[in-house]
Amino acid sequence: SQQATNAKLDPKNISIIGVLDIFGFESFAHNSFEQLCINYCNEKLQGHFNEHIFKLEQQEYAAEGVDVSKIEFVDNAPVLDQLERKSNGVFARVDEEINTPRGSDEGLLKKLIGDASTVLKKPDVRDKSQTNCFVIVHYAGDVAYNVDGFLAKNKDTLLPDLEEIGTDSTFQFMRELFTQTEAGGGDPSGGRKTSMGNKRTIGAQFKDQLNALMKVLNSTEPHFVRCIKPNAEKVSDAFT
Repeated sequence: SQQATNAKLDPKNISIIGVLDIFGFESFAHNSFEQLCINYCNEKLQGHFNEHIFKLEQQEYAAEGVDVSKIEFVDNAPVLDQLERKSNGVFARVDEEINTPRGSDEGLLKKLIGDASTVLKKPDVRDKSQTNCFVIVHYAGDVAYNVDGFLAKNKDTLLPDLEEIGTDSTFQFMRELFTQTEAGGGDPSGGRKTSMGNKRTIGAQFKDQLNALMKVLNSTEPHFVRCIKPNAEKVSDAFT
C-alpha cells in the first residue's frame, strides 16, 4: 500500500551501516590551505574518537561504580576551538581577510600571529622552512602552514574568461552549471557570505560539510578498526 511504502521510506525507519575511511594526517615540507583542511578533518574525527573511546567509557565506568584506573589522553578540544571559533578562529580569519579591503596573505599571517596561543604558535625565525608560516599544534604533531596563496585557494574563483564562456554557452546545462557556481554551488546550508558576492568560501563549505558528517556520526553506534602498518618499507608480505 501507499502507506506501507511511505513507512519504508521514512528516514526514521531506515537503518544504515556506513564505513568511513579516514585519510591520513598530512605534514610535508610545504603545507598550504589543502593540508589545513585535511588536518582539520582528521582533528575533528580524532575528537570524535576521543569522546567515544575515552570520555564516555570512563563516564560509564564511574556511573556503574567500576573501579578502573583513569586513562590519560590528550584532549584536542583546544585545537578544534582555535580552528573553528567564529570570531577569531583560523578559518574565520581567512574569510575575514578576504572581506578586508586590499586583504592579503601577509595581512592574514599578521592577524594569525596576533592570535598566538598554546595551539597556534608563531614560526621559528631560525627555521627558514617556516618563513611566511603559522604553526598549529595538532593532536598528531606540529605543522607549519605557509600562507602564500591561502586567500586565492579559499576563494576558488574561476578565471573570468572561463566563466564568460560557461555563462554564455548555447548549451543550457552548461549555463545552469555556471550560474549555480556563481551563486555558491547551490549549497542549501546557508552560512557566512563574503565579498565574493553570493559565493561561499571553500573553508566555509568544508566546515559545513564536516559538521554534517559529524552529525551523522554522532547519531550512530561507532566501531573503530585500527589499521597497523606491517613494515617500514610499505611492501606486501613482509611483517616486522
